[in-house]
Amino acid sequence: RIAEAEAERQRARRTVEQQQEARARAEGQAAAAQIRRAEAAEAVEVVRGRVAELERRSGEAVARREWAERERERLGQALRRAEAAQAKAGSTLAALAARLETAYGEGAEILADVEPSARPGPERERVGQLRRELAALGGVRPEAVAEYAQQRGEVAALDAGHQDLIQARSSLEEWCRELETALDERYAETLAQVRAQFSAVYARLCGGRADLVEVGGPEAPTVEGGRPVPPGLEIAAQPPGKALAHLGLLSGGERTLVAVALIFAFLRVRPAAFCVLDEIEAALDEANVARCAAFLREIAPSTQIIVVTHQKGTMEVADRLVGVTMGEPGVSRLLSLHLAG
Repeated sequence: RIAEAEAERQRARRTVEQQQEARARAEGQAAAAQIRRAEAAEAVEVVRGRVAELERRSGEAVARREWAERERERLGQALRRAEAAQAKAGSTLAALAARLETAYGEGAEILADVEPSARPGPERERVGQLRRELAALGGVRPEAVAEYAQQRGEVAALDAGHQDLIQARSSLEEWCRELETALDERYAETLAQVRAQFSAVYARLCGGRADLVEVGGPEAPTVEGGRPVPPGLEIAAQPPGKALAHLGLLSGGERTLVAVALIFAFLRVRPAAFCVLDEIEAALDEANVARCAAFLREIAPSTQIIVVTHQKGTMEVADRLVGVTMGEPGVSRLLSLHLAG
């Protein structure tokens, strides 16, 4: 039965270790999600900066194009007015030339030096200047609007990925909290059962008092150097006629009784199908060996137990004895004896 308790304790420890590994994996996934979230946020910031720059450049291009269009319209109107004034001046000169020709017969020769096409006035010079300014303005980049739309699409995609990472992180954190809650509840429930069985078994073995005391944790007092005490369990026992003391202050036989009581408590809380006990009662006297043997008989119906022992009291309660003898030097012989119930 003690071996069964030890096996059950090992299974419980493996279960706790697996749960701790699962928790560590969940924390690692949460950390990886946090890193990916930071990288995505950084990429979003970079793209947002690029979008802001494109928006600024696009705004400048749009403003420049609007100004160019307004300036082109204004210059076109000025050009049309100048051309109209030039045409009017030409008509006036032609009419004046006709009148001079009629009156004096020399109208064409007199007005030849003042032909509008030969002597450009201020309007023609202004038209040429405006045309040069329009040519200097250049064209507006039409692809700026398409680039802006593309960058806006990238920002939207990164924002969606960012939200997915936030949701994944929240889910992992919630799963970690649920796992921690389940572990704490399972641990507290199992510890309460083991403590109750440990006290009861120890009282039956020697008539004393024993308990498992939790130590350490975040609320525990600190040791020298300000470091917190590591969480764990300490065994406190009070043999008959002695004060309550920790395990290190007990004698060899008393510590053996505490260990046997703890193994039997584990087997009572979570029975195992099979266990092996190797001389657990070697340091006990005959009276305590008889009590341990009685416990073994109680556990035997639910647990198959193999006990390695030299104690007669333990052999007396066994169903089958198996031993090795050496009748001749160097020749070992295996003996098996079935004992009637």
